[in-house]
Amino acid sequence: ARRRNYRVITNINNYTIESIVMLMTGHALSVITTSYFQRLYEDQKITISNNERIKANFDILNSMNDIYESINLIDFINNDVSRFNPLKHVIDKIPLQKKMRLKLDEELKNQIMSSQVEEFLEFTDLSTLQSRLTNQKIISNEFLSTLTGWFRIQYISLEANKEDGIPKKVIHTIQNINEQK
Repeated sequence: ARRRNYRVITNINNYTIESIVMLMTGHALSVITTSYFQRLYEDQKITISNNERIKANFDILNSMNDIYESINLIDFINNDVSRFNPLKHVIDKIPLQKKMRLKLDEELKNQIMSSQVEEFLEFTDLSTLQSRLTNQKIISNEFLSTLTGWFRIQYISLEANKEDGIPKKVIHTIQNINEQK
């Protein structure tokens, strides 16, 4: 009888140990799963917030597109140019090279009145833009195209170094001003 009781106690102990191990494993799995779903939920909230911010930025760019024929963001920190394309609702990025002009400016160069070509080339030279825009919010100039008439090019400082006023991010716009002239 004692031997039988010993087997029963041993079987109960084995079941108890197995139950405790399974309980601990189940608890660990539930903690890991809960943590995973909490992170997933937080990531989803961040993604939704970012999408809303991007949509708001596109809405702003779309409203600007009614005024300007061309909108570009020149980023001297990342050395790239972002061109807003309202038809595709995308921003195309191209690398910025110090001795370059924006593609649109290069195309416009051939349409400028011959008396303004040199001034146009100086104004659209990106290698000197930061020094010309230092401690200023905006610089602009007006030119006469042989095809489309008068237009204004503007460089607007978005972000600048606080110490020296050198712009880090600049918006480049082109606006048709025939009606104003």
